[in-house]
Amino acid sequence: MRYLIAAGTRHYVEEPELPLVHQDVDGVVGLFASMGYQRVLASVSHDPASADFEDALSDWCQSPGLTADDVLVVYYAGHGSRSATNQYRLACADSTHGRPRSWLSLPNLAEVVAESPLRNVLFVIDACHAAAAGAGLGAVTDTVVAGRGRGDELGSGTWLLASARHRDTAVDGAFVSELAKAYRQGDGASQRHLSPGTIADRVNQSFVASGLRQRAACSSVDQSEPPPFFPNPLFDPQAEVTGEGCTDAGSADLASHFEPRGRGVEQVYDSGSYFTGRERALRRGRDHLAGEEGPGILVVTADPGSGKSAVLWWP
Repeated sequence: MRYLIAAGTRHYVEEPELPLVHQDVDGVVGLFASMGYQRVLASVSHDPASADFEDALSDWCQSPGLTADDVLVVYYAGHGSRSATNQYRLACADSTHGRPRSWLSLPNLAEVVAESPLRNVLFVIDACHAAAAGAGLGAVTDTVVAGRGRGDELGSGTWLLASARHRDTAVDGAFVSELAKAYRQGDGASQRHLSPGTIADRVNQSFVASGLRQRAACSSVDQSEPPPFFPNPLFDPQAEVTGEGCTDAGSADLASHFEPRGRGVEQVYDSGSYFTGRERALRRGRDHLAGEEGPGILVVTADPGSGKSAVLWWP
C-alpha cells in the first residue's frame, strides 16, 4: 500500500500567516492520489497543534497491517527555523518561542516512523531552510536502524525532499506546483520510478527559470533498494529491463538499454549519436562473432559506467 500524510499550518500564534499553505496541502493530496496513494490522518491536515500531529502519527504507525513493503510519504508545509539548541523544527498552530515542545520536532517524527514496520519513507518538507532537517532525521534513523535485528530489511530507507536548502528561504506556494510539473514529465519508458533526486533537479531548473533563489534538495539514509515514491507515469512494462539484464518482453532491452548507450545518450527518446573510440574492443568483438578466434566464450567485463553496453551494441 501507498500512504500519504499531508499537513500544513497557515495561521500561527507568533509567526506571519502563510496564505497558500492549505492550497499546497490540497495540491499534494491530489498529486499523490494520482499515483495511487491513500490519504491518512486528514483530521490533522490543516493548522494542527504539534502534539496532536505527533500523537496522530504515533498511533497510526502502530496500526496493525502495516508492513515493510508499504510506502509512506509525509508532507508538511509551514514555517521552519532553528531552535536555541540549533535543532531544526517546524511551526504549528500553537507554536510559541517560549514553549519548545509546541514546535514539531523532525527527530521525534523520524523516531516514530523508524520504530514502525515501515521501510520506505519519504519526508517532503516545504519550509524555509528545510534541508537542515536532514541531520536530525538521519541521526535518529541511523540509531534506530542500528538496533534492529539481523536480517531486518532496510527497504529504500528514509528520504528527505526539501523545498529549500539550509540557508534558503522558501516562497509560499512556489514548491508544490513545480513538484507536480516535475513528476508529470515522467522518464524513459523502461524506468519504473522517478528518483527524488531527479524531481529535485527538475524543480530547481524551474526555480532558476523563474528567478527564484531557493533550491530544492534531497538526501537519504539506510537505503538498500531504489526509492519507490514516484511511479513513472510513462513507464511501459514491455520496455522494463530487469535486474538480471533481461526484459519482461522479448528484445525490448535492445531498445531501452543497449541502443541509447550505443549512441552515447541516457534515454531512448534522447536524440543524437556520440559514440567514438573503442576500436580495439570493437574489433575483438567482431572477430569473435565472425569465428576468427575459434570456439569459446568472449566475456566483456569492466568497471560500472565504463561503456560495456555501448561496446556490445555496435558489433
